[in-house]
Amino acid sequence: IYGFLYTVLVVIIGLLARVLTEFKVLPFISYRDLVTPTLVLTLDPIPASIILISITAAAVSTANSIILSVTSSIVRDFYESKLRVSSREVLVVSNIVVITLTVITALIAYLRPGFIVEMSVLSSVILLPLAPITIIGWLRVKNLESLKYGAVTALICGVSIAVYNALIYGPVRAFLTTVLGIPISLLVLITSTSILIINYVIVTRRRRPQIPSERSKY
Repeated sequence: IYGFLYTVLVVIIGLLARVLTEFKVLPFISYRDLVTPTLVLTLDPIPASIILISITAAAVSTANSIILSVTSSIVRDFYESKLRVSSREVLVVSNIVVITLTVITALIAYLRPGFIVEMSVLSSVILLPLAPITIIGWLRVKNLESLKYGAVTALICGVSIAVYNALIYGPVRAFLTTVLGIPISLLVLITSTSILIINYVIVTRRRRPQIPSERSKY
């Protein structure tokens, strides 16, 4: 709901700027990232300052929460659950992960591979391999524990395909480009799902009980 309302608000702001430009209230805006700054500059300094500070605070708090959530997942799933460690060691590893993720995020922001909206769409493509994995977890299929290696392989392959095409074509074209008539997003989903299905078939056949033949009875 928040994402939908935010999108509607952004669209309304853009349309408002367009209307004001047509009526010569605002100067012609040649670059889309200048819409909000141009609108804010027309306001009184006090409300303009409040708006800019709120935008910056919202961006910083969102980035902080995402980094902390990812750090918690990494530390709990790959470190704390596998090893018997003290709370101090967990804290040290968590700080290291936070610093690493912050540096990576700052580097991506510095390189500016695309706009925020484009990067958001790209993140949806990258996260597509999680869809079949999540569905299998919800369905509680048999031999679920034996599918963990297939799940990891499906996740790595799907993410690799998405990231590779993003590096080659860019964030927007990676979402629109097709390979053999298949969109990249669908290719990612098909690849990860196929790996999970193959893994499930192999595990099921291995655990199928063998029926004794007639000769073995005598």
